[in-house]
Amino acid sequence: VRDCRFENIVSNGLGAVVGRNCAVTLEGCEVVNCTAPDATVWLVRGSLSVRNCRFESNVGRCIQADFDGDPSPGPVRVEDCEFVGNRGAGYGVCVDVYYAPDVLVARNLFLRNTADAGGGGGVRFSVCTVTADFNVFAYDSAVVSGSRGGGVRSEQSAATLRNNTFVGCYSPLGGAAFSAAFGGSVSFETNVVAQ
Repeated sequence: VRDCRFENIVSNGLGAVVGRNCAVTLEGCEVVNCTAPDATVWLVRGSLSVRNCRFESNVGRCIQADFDGDPSPGPVRVEDCEFVGNRGAGYGVCVDVYYAPDVLVARNLFLRNTADAGGGGGVRFSVCTVTADFNVFAYDSAVVSGSRGGGVRSEQSAATLRNNTFVGCYSPLGGAAFSAAFGGSVSFETNVVAQ
């Protein structure tokens, strides 16, 4: 899917792009003012590449990829994208990935995204091996009492975060910029965190 604009799409479940057991690529797309409780871009098993896209003012997750049960999951790449003013009722409002052994999130802007339930106003990884490099997380938040990880939430994952900038992120229980839960390992190197 290249150079497309998805605007004002309303769904009771999944949104604009749905894939199952396939390779999904989005390049140069805009997803604006869409509502999908599950996700606007949704993949179950396969591989996912999202590059040079903009997600703005959406309700529900922007991207969700679940590789549970995939015997040979492909890579997940989210690069050079902008996520601005999105809001969701679950974890990982902009990017939410499960059971993926090769995830790269690089050179993205996450600005004023809000998780109304759970954590990860920007990104959440669960049971993944992840590298997040050179991203900006600005004023992302997890607002429900008991939530953590306004910018990034990592669960049972091997996460490497390098050269990222976190500014003004918020969560009620701490870990405003980054929160790790339920085990796993974290390498948090040369990042900038500021209020």
